[in-house]
Amino acid sequence: MKTTKKEHLDNLRRQLPGFTISDIKDLQRLQERLHKWDERECGGCNPNWSEEIQDIEDKPHLCLSIKHHNYSDTKTEIVIRNVGYEVYKSINFLLEKYPEWSFYHQSDPRGVSVYLYKKENLKDGERIQEVYSGIGVCVY
Repeated sequence: MKTTKKEHLDNLRRQLPGFTISDIKDLQRLQERLHKWDERECGGCNPNWSEEIQDIEDKPHLCLSIKHHNYSDTKTEIVIRNVGYEVYKSINFLLEKYPEWSFYHQSDPRGVSVYLYKKENLKDGERIQEVYSGIGVCVY
């Protein structure tokens, strides 16, 4: 059975005690933006071309988008905003209100992109990328 947005929100409110509803909704919105960016970084979803995203040295807020057209040898290069960088900044700014929490970006576009975890739950020597699904709260 598919869950509703209200059920998702209620579930996150239980898992993120102390977070305001407004902040949880902002985190959900930011997760959706980051997930779309992850899909784009993974090649995009357009049947006519594939996309490659490259960082631009010394300009973390910008990226180079290279579109490889599938039916010709042409490619298009344009400079675009680095949405991932913008979302990271927004999530970190939001989490300043909740200093005991941090976030992990799971960049595989087949899953959810943002997991929140309490810093105290990350034991010495553990790497968050190895335990995020066990100690983190999946923001969806």
